[in-house]
Amino acid sequence: MFSWVMGGPIGRALTRAFNFVPRFFFRRGLSRDAGPEVVALYLVPWREPARRQAAVIAPRQLIQASGYLAQVEAGLPALADRPALIVWGIEDFAFRDAERRRFEVAFPNHRTVLLSRASHFLQEDAGEEIAAQLKAWYREVSAP
Repeated sequence: MFSWVMGGPIGRALTRAFNFVPRFFFRRGLSRDAGPEVVALYLVPWREPARRQAAVIAPRQLIQASGYLAQVEAGLPALADRPALIVWGIEDFAFRDAERRRFEVAFPNHRTVLLSRASHFLQEDAGEEIAAQLKAWYREVSAP
């Protein structure tokens, strides 16, 4: 349903007229107020109505890529022995606990950091925390 509205005739019309799909994703995908200047920068690629078609195609393309993504997932056992840092925005509207658990199973040698005030664009919601966690994790896994 979600992808049909976003990528369907309603989503296309709303996006052409009002830049709906990108505005929706950035409104739902940020837990913290990033400020109008940051949101404006994310919306720059779709400022011109003629460039907005890609925004409505993207959700549908993700669903249509499920065969390819299944192949990628089938190849993950080859990487299972590698250390992994999983940073996860628990307020993400698109990727929920079930998806996080799939990553944790695929990478048993992982550390998961749950970011309580982060959504889909967690780099905006918790960028400093992510950087600190990444530095600490890297020191840990690269120590002799």
